[in-house]
Amino acid sequence: MRARGRTGGAALALAILVLPPALAGAKPRKAPAPYVQAVRALVDGRAGELVDCVDPAAIKPGMAEVRVAAQVTILSDGAVLSAGRAGGKGEPDKIARCLLDKVRAWRFPPPPDRQTVVVDFPIVLSFEPPPARK
Repeated sequence: MRARGRTGGAALALAILVLPPALAGAKPRKAPAPYVQAVRALVDGRAGELVDCVDPAAIKPGMAEVRVAAQVTILSDGAVLSAGRAGGKGEPDKIARCLLDKVRAWRFPPPPDRQTVVVDFPIVLSFEPPPARK
């Protein structure tokens, strides 16, 4: 099974909010665009690590992708404090749990000003059809 991550164009919308510990409860502000780009690059580059979460036997005909809305809290050093569903419906719990467990083990670039950030993004694995037999 081959899968690839997809964040180009409108396929991945990231909402990154900075939540300084001193301002807990205050309205978070958006992180700068360069940090958003760094997070996108890491997610794209590591999408292949997530393929193991999807059992090839579970892929039904016509199923083109697996999508889980993730919310990740990144600490000042880039370590992941928490990763969970951002809400709404998505893939079955077993797949979502596996994807989020893998993301929890990642290390992201340190956030701007070494402040904790919350990042919402979809994890999308697109499946390519198997090659036609000759």
